[in-house]
Amino acid sequence: MMAFINHFLSAAAAIFSLLTLLYTFALNRKVVEITDSDIELDDRCPPKIYFVVNNLGRRAITLTNVIITDSNGDVINDNGFEPHENINFSTLDNPNWYAPSNPFDRKTLIYSEHYEEFSYFVDVQPSTLFIRLEFKERANWLLKHKTFKTHLSVTKT
Repeated sequence: MMAFINHFLSAAAAIFSLLTLLYTFALNRKVVEITDSDIELDDRCPPKIYFVVNNLGRRAITLTNVIITDSNGDVINDNGFEPHENINFSTLDNPNWYAPSNPFDRKTLIYSEHYEEFSYFVDVQPSTLFIRLEFKERANWLLKHKTFKTHLSVTKT
């Protein structure tokens, strides 16, 4: 009878430790998503792509690179357009609309439950983007990157 109790307790301890391990992995996993992806169109400047990287996980993540491609696989980069050098703001109703772009340019730490906004002035007007986010830490069990397919909402000024 004592051997049965010992086996039962050791099996219960093994099951409990396995459940604790699975809970720890689930609690610490990276949860990242892309939201608010749109393209702003205006006659005064080139199209501007805008998106937000949200860290919904419980741990901070370090974003090391952002690669944007269109549906053909062509890489899309910021074209360097500066609205303050090319637009006469004294004639505008809302000059805040014409903020400079904010492309990814350095490693960025995104804390838990926080976000980072990115924007790019581009030469093309894609409707679908593939945004590859690369991290210092693993994004899932094996990879240090995650790719999102996003359809851009159009905003006209």
